[in-house]
Amino acid sequence: MVDRLALKFTNYIEHNSSIKSKEDLEKINYSLRSLIGEAIKFILLLVIFTLLGRTSLFLFSMLIFCSIRAFSGGLHFNSAFKCFISSLIMFSLSCIIVPSLNLSLAKPYYWLIGLLSLIIIFIQSPRPSHYRPINDEKRRWTVKIISTFIATFHLVAMLCFMSDVNYINCGIFSIALQAIQLINLKKECI
Repeated sequence: MVDRLALKFTNYIEHNSSIKSKEDLEKINYSLRSLIGEAIKFILLLVIFTLLGRTSLFLFSMLIFCSIRAFSGGLHFNSAFKCFISSLIMFSLSCIIVPSLNLSLAKPYYWLIGLLSLIIIFIQSPRPSHYRPINDEKRRWTVKIISTFIATFHLVAMLCFMSDVNYINCGIFSIALQAIQLINLKKECI
């Protein structure tokens, strides 16, 4: 469904614009597939977590994941279904399981988990999709620094300005989970 819809939009663009290059149209089609697929995934996840009464934790976790992942990259799957299931598991862990444990660690432990996650993000990022490789070394360093900065910003904001332990646990776990998926040794799509 997503592929057909993206192809219809791509064909419309091809016939109603000055874009005729096969390579450009393939990039547009990939971008449209990604955009439509992510929109559908977001709506489904939002409905699920709203029904579970975890909307605010889901949106908080999504903000952290997406803002870091946009620059660091991460795991990529070769089907929308696998991607959806993976996202559902990750958000279930960060928004349901971890907050329900009612952990209240001492601040140094949160800082330690956060610092280890930042080190992993700095060393392992970027981990781009093979559809959008980063071949320029300057660009690689730029996205590496940006992803590390964003993760650092979230970590400091949570540990210095938040008091709700559920949000702190959700946020720290979200950063750690994003870092862990960068360690994936297999660089191709799963």
